[in-house]
Amino acid sequence: MNRHTVGAGAAIAIVLAAAAIFYGFRARRELFVFYGYVYGLIAIDALMLWNVHDELAIVLLLLVSTIAVIVAMVITHRRFHP
Repeated sequence: MNRHTVGAGAAIAIVLAAAAIFYGFRARRELFVFYGYVYGLIAIDALMLWNVHDELAIVLLLLVSTIAVIVAMVITHRRFHP
């Protein structure tokens, strides 16, 4: 894999994830928001993991980012289902 294609691919995935999240909130479609969260998480983690080489930093990055998305999903679910 090429460093430039990884960055471009991650950027495209992040933009599409943001579009899915925006559409999901706008159309009141909870699953679109969740898809956007997950695909955005994967893209951001892939981009970060491409540049981080310390094993402990990788574990912490994955742990923190995954917990952050789970918390965002719970908050979003509560927002859609009061």
